[in-house]
Amino acid sequence: MAVAVSVLNAAATAATEADRAKLLACVTLLVEPDSAVAGFANAWSRVRASKLKDVFAAMKTLWEDESFSANANNELTGRVRMIVSAYDRELPFDLSSMETLRYWKNALAASAPREADQVGAELTRRTLLAAIAGIPGVIVLHLLLWAILLTAYPRWPWVQAIVFWNPIVRKIIGFGYIDLILIHLRPARRRLFSPFKAAFLGDVIAENVNQLDRISYFKESRVRHRAATEGGTVSEPDVEIPILQALSKHSGRVLLLGKSGLGKSSFLRYSLSARAQQDRDVIVYLRADQCRQGVEAEIDQRMGDIGRDQSLLKAMIWAGRIFVYIDGYNEVDLATQDLITGFLSRYPSANILVASQIPLRGLSTIETFGMLPLSDDQIRAFLASREAVLAQDAPVRGHQYEQTANGFLEEVASRANDDAERKAFDEILSNPMDLTSVAILLGDGRIPDLFALEAQQFETVSRRLAQTGTSFRTEAFSAAVLEQRVRDQENLESLPFRPEVVALITGKLAIVRTDSDDAGRLAAQEIRFRHDRIRDFFTHFAFMTMDPAKREQFAEDARFAGVFPYLARALPSDEAEELRERLIQRAAEIEDHRVSDSFVREYSWRQRLSARDPEWMLTYDLVEARNADTQLSVVSEKRQEIDQDINQLRTVIAQCRQRTRILTTCDSNTLRDLAIDILVCFGASRDATEVAEQVQDLRSPFGQPIRVIGLGQPDKIKAFHVEMLISRFKGNLDSMLVVTNSMVALDPRDRDPDLEPRSETALREAGGTVISARELYGEFLKSGKQPLTSDFWNRLASEQSGASAKKALP
Repeated sequence: MAVAVSVLNAAATAATEADRAKLLACVTLLVEPDSAVAGFANAWSRVRASKLKDVFAAMKTLWEDESFSANANNELTGRVRMIVSAYDRELPFDLSSMETLRYWKNALAASAPREADQVGAELTRRTLLAAIAGIPGVIVLHLLLWAILLTAYPRWPWVQAIVFWNPIVRKIIGFGYIDLILIHLRPARRRLFSPFKAAFLGDVIAENVNQLDRISYFKESRVRHRAATEGGTVSEPDVEIPILQALSKHSGRVLLLGKSGLGKSSFLRYSLSARAQQDRDVIVYLRADQCRQGVEAEIDQRMGDIGRDQSLLKAMIWAGRIFVYIDGYNEVDLATQDLITGFLSRYPSANILVASQIPLRGLSTIETFGMLPLSDDQIRAFLASREAVLAQDAPVRGHQYEQTANGFLEEVASRANDDAERKAFDEILSNPMDLTSVAILLGDGRIPDLFALEAQQFETVSRRLAQTGTSFRTEAFSAAVLEQRVRDQENLESLPFRPEVVALITGKLAIVRTDSDDAGRLAAQEIRFRHDRIRDFFTHFAFMTMDPAKREQFAEDARFAGVFPYLARALPSDEAEELRERLIQRAAEIEDHRVSDSFVREYSWRQRLSARDPEWMLTYDLVEARNADTQLSVVSEKRQEIDQDINQLRTVIAQCRQRTRILTTCDSNTLRDLAIDILVCFGASRDATEVAEQVQDLRSPFGQPIRVIGLGQPDKIKAFHVEMLISRFKGNLDSMLVVTNSMVALDPRDRDPDLEPRSETALREAGGTVISARELYGEFLKSGKQPLTSDFWNRLASEQSGASAKKALP
């Protein structure tokens, strides 16, 4: 080795290339052909790419050899450094080359820092390129890991709780991008929420064979579409389209609006059941009465203990990746309605549909689909299709039912006496819920009374229950239903009325709703009325015996608005008329006419359709009836006279108490008006001038001008109240009579003076005359409502003159 190194030293310092070539040839003869020295000698002047790794390996061997280090001169080591720095970029891209570069970076760091930095830069470049080239592979491996986790996710609760629904763990092992994949990749999103599918959909996916819309859903219903408005401007005209076409899959925030019984809930159950079977979207179905703590809170509760990552859930809703359906907005109290509308406001880009009988409070510009009543052809088709929902033992079925249904529709069409009755009949028949009741009654062999459909069905249920030896406990049952509704609950199964509930299910007035888990096992069961109108019908029995004042309180609760039309039909006439007047009056006060309008409409039809005795019947009256009729006329005349006396007395009381209210009012304008009324009684006369903020011109019986101004406060009159009054009239209160009143909650005998001495002085110095309401009313009582003597007016004039004189003093 020493000899070979000496020859290499000579070659490094050779004067010509020819001499160097000869010396290098000698080196190759002195050593083994495959040795490191031979490899280095061969690569001295030209390095072939295919031999580059061997050359770097040979130089490494030489560099680490102690004999080489001890005998090599600077020129020889410089040649090694030159080859390393010249060919480092040509090394192949593999792990061994990375190790080679790392070695030479460290080896040259002390003796040749510039070349070491060059090699280090190449090593860094290759490391970055390797990292970039390795990212796809890492991502593939990472995604494969998450694919395995997603596969195990539905079956392993610990994976659900620790990995997917723990935001910290999910973000750490998800590298931050897994949330984006879960939000935007449908299969991953569907897998993520698959354990909650049954909880999200509730009875929508349950096989409830007793639900009529599951047995036979009418697919021809139509809606009128009104696009969302911007700035009060409608972007496009309303159009009518089939509901299944319009809302099979909606986009954005939508209101499904329609009267009771038009089929909003039936559509949701039918449509969502079909979509749930397709298993393409994440769907949440909520009843509005389940959202009393908020919509997000209800969804969170359905996810149980593991679904506590609200951030991911809210992101899903915001991005429109979860379809949320809320049914029965109008059936809950105002607080819950506000929670629902607040939910819609927080997610402007979400896919949310709300079904309601009333518009959404505060969201009038939302996209709306209005349910349309059935047309004449649809009425016939719908009634014919209801044969499928009849009980198996119904006496009228098949072809006989079809003939009976057609005959009934023809009979109704010919029964109407005028356009108003025809319109009323059409409104009932075009309502799918009412038409279903018609079908059930026809199937039972009964002639439906369009204005008492629920009552007829209830009569059938009661009769069948009585045949078993049990009476329907109507009042007690109705009271229990009302108690549940007050608590925003409805589950007939929890009521202690099992015979009645079973009878209602048999009579198709109530349905059993079951919730199942993913394995098909029964998770929950509840019994509810088939429709909210039927629930209102059974609730109205409790209202019949209720105190009128309490009944009126319920009229302001939107949850019970549907009860009052039944009261219009059932209450005794005098009670119904009294309730009608109270509802109309209350509607004017709160500017909400929904309850009063429905009550008045139903009561008007009751009066219109009630039986009227023909005039000829009176000739056949019994003697007792004729005598009673005569006495009734006499009593009625006396009653009219008494009513007139009562009204006159009420007028006197009202007029007198109006003046007494000068002691109770703190409103400055009212105080002024009442004072003027009393002064006019005293003999003053009104000027023809206009009233200007708190001021009215009068003249005393002697022609003296008086300008009346009121100054009242519920508590004490403070100094700044007086200062403001003086400033308002720019310090000029000439001819003004300031009438004061304060501390109106106290008896006048217990009050302190209205004004502090300095405030009264300030008013007088400004030219005004001050009199309290108590003093003025006291003069009125002493006068016996007669014009006052000249002493009062002279004293008033004297005080005015004195105030003007004080004002004139420097």
